Amino acid sequence: MPQLEGIESIIASLDWASDLSNRVVIVLVGYFDDSGTHASSPIAIMAGYVADADAWGKFERKTKRLFERERIPFFRAKLFDHGEDHFSGWSLPRKLRFATEWYGYAQDHILRGVSAGALKADLAAVKKKERKFPAVSAPAYCMQIALTHLCADPEVWSAIREGGLSIIIESSTSIDSGIAQDINRVIAVNQINEHLHSVTFAKKTSARALQLGDYLAYYSHRFGVALNKDKAASIPEFLEIARANVQTINKLAHSFEPNPEYFAALSSLKRKKKQLS
Repeated sequence: MPQLEGIESIIASLDWASDLSNRVVIVLVGYFDDSGTHASSPIAIMAGYVADADAWGKFERKTKRLFERERIPFFRAKLFDHGEDHFSGWSLPRKLRFATEWYGYAQDHILRGVSAGALKADLAAVKKKERKFPAVSAPAYCMQIALTHLCADPEVWSAIREGGLSIIIESSTSIDSGIAQDINRVIAVNQINEHLHSVTFAKKTSARALQLGDYLAYYSHRFGVALNKDKAASIPEFLEIARANVQTINKLAHSFEPNPEYFAALSSLKRKKKQLS
């Protein structure tokens, strides 16, 4: 039996008692470090993809061949965009060919993409206004937006209800604590407790599924920053490749605003807790 790698290895390590093949796996990557939380950046982003466990395995195996052919040990969007490290010397046509082929495999196996973000000023305003609620971290706030829209998608929600759900999040010391603190509230607000089997953190270098999420997060962040400056800004060519190949739910800068549903749901949970105590 071949040794499992990448996303397959992560999935196999999860404590699931039933058949994994139909289990929905949401892979999320946040831009909260050098781009998302830097003082010069007004925007935070959480982005990623949804597929069942079996489809993720096929995606991992097919893209492994692509990466080996191109001599890419791992993908990091910032290096790719700037032509650094193992992307040094890559021309624009070569980058476009690579992205198009990579997303061709994504088109074959991935159910949905999601890119959700928030203006930091809006998040700060919500925290200031809603002092009676627990402080919400930027990662959890963006994750909440992403999950809300994924669960509102009939096809995604049907798959979650039928097969159950696991969430894999990129591990980063700058965001893990924020999501870990708020994860239970985010899950409860989206009413997916009974369907959720696991939430785990994994290094981006460990799976090309996470690296694909990094691609979407990076170019979504760039687009969000551009939109914040100019509402007529055009979609970056590399982001358009992602959107053209995988149906993607985008909540970018033009629709960033405080999320009243989140706080209304938290208020409801708080009332229920008081009634039970």
